[in-house]
Amino acid sequence: GKMSKILTHVVSACSLLNVLILFGYVAKSTSASTLFFWHPIPLVLGFMLLMTQATLLLVSEHSLIGLLAGAASRKVKVQIHFWLQLVAAIFITGGFLAIFINKINNGKSHFTSWHSWAGLVAALLSWAQIFLGLWMYMSRFREIISWIVQLPPDITVKKIHRLLGALTYLVAAITFFLAVTTGYAERNFPSAINVTIAINVGIMTAALIPLSIRMNVPAWLQ
Repeated sequence: GKMSKILTHVVSACSLLNVLILFGYVAKSTSASTLFFWHPIPLVLGFMLLMTQATLLLVSEHSLIGLLAGAASRKVKVQIHFWLQLVAAIFITGGFLAIFINKINNGKSHFTSWHSWAGLVAALLSWAQIFLGLWMYMSRFREIISWIVQLPPDITVKKIHRLLGALTYLVAAITFFLAVTTGYAERNFPSAINVTIAINVGIMTAALIPLSIRMNVPAWLQ
């Protein structure tokens, strides 16, 4: 409906604005030759751009990727959603590994902040979602895994996937909320920029999670 269209455009606008802001300020304050540079950049791409647009693709007909896909079938959109989420999970993991290795190189302790713990949980949840996606849509994967673990019926797994997706997005958003309170952000970003990033993430989360939770499971997936 009209409200869904408005919310979709608001989420996309906030997402793209944060991508531009973060790319600009990270590039200005941190050299691409440093390992730390590869912590925020992949995370911005993974969460702000790819995860956000991949989710919008399935919950609204007005998403940016949906407009590019045109009259593509629901099945094709689900496949695009999966590949976008896979790349997002890879980027998120890459950003996590960059800071992990950077701390080792600098002799710093790991997981000393809520930001780091939230980031770890977000990365793990991203891969849990990939696992469920593979289970639902790749029969060969399901056959192999069925020898190891037996999951609930398909419709239950789909509901779990949807709810876990909302939780993943929420934890990723919390990670970004905490990121703007870190010493790096406070030293290199103006206060107004940190507030803007946080507000945008809040708007994205408040709009996208309700959209994703209320999403109807299409008949061909039943």
